[in-house]
Amino acid sequence: GMEAARVSALRGHQVILFEKSYGLGGKLKYSSQRILKTADRQLIHWYETQLENLTVEIRLDEPATPEKIAAINPEIVFIAQGSEARTLTFPGMDSEKVTNAIDVLTDKTFVGPRCPAIRGGLAGCEAALHLAMHRHKMIIVDSAPEILAAGIPMAPTNQQMLKDLLVFYRSEMITSAQLKAVTEEGAVIEKNGQERLLPAHHVMIAVGFEPTNSLYEELKNDYPQVYNIGDSQAIKNIRAAIWAANEVARTI
Repeated sequence: GMEAARVSALRGHQVILFEKSYGLGGKLKYSSQRILKTADRQLIHWYETQLENLTVEIRLDEPATPEKIAAINPEIVFIAQGSEARTLTFPGMDSEKVTNAIDVLTDKTFVGPRCPAIRGGLAGCEAALHLAMHRHKMIIVDSAPEILAAGIPMAPTNQQMLKDLLVFYRSEMITSAQLKAVTEEGAVIEKNGQERLLPAHHVMIAVGFEPTNSLYEELKNDYPQVYNIGDSQAIKNIRAAIWAANEVARTI
């Protein structure tokens, strides 16, 4: 969304940017709080500076709604609604012990020393590393034969570095295993037909994200040009999301 606004302003369009939260950046606001992700904060700051210099009108804490957009009567609409965390259904899913990676990284949930991470994709592994570096005893449970096998492929060197850091900080990986339930004692998992209890203060669910495109579906036929970009179109990494937005915005 920020890239589409920047390029559109450079091309002479009058741009209004709606942001439902307190600040720009989308999911980058959360990733920038992770250890080893300080460059994300610098990227957000760069965009803030660019948009200010281009006099883009930014409306923070103001979700875009069909009514607000209709009042502007725009010729072009970019929808960058983002994504939402996927959920799992299991016995005990409503327990106070259950949290998710974003709530952990943003300190919405302060977890106890034992907090197994369910699923070993990028989000789960980075959140697990964040906790392990803060002296939590981390166990990553993944249904795949190895961690970091699902989701958007990582650069091989980055993937290996993340695996090595998890090992260095003494994180335990349990692969080819499933979460069966969360109880007062912790997480019950199943591997090779055998159940095992992982004693836990909290259980962190990190099963990835899925596009949120409800606004695009509602508006796609209402204006001459409506574009669905970013994670609301398909889950992407930072580079792919920025490049896709740039490709669309520089052609209008």
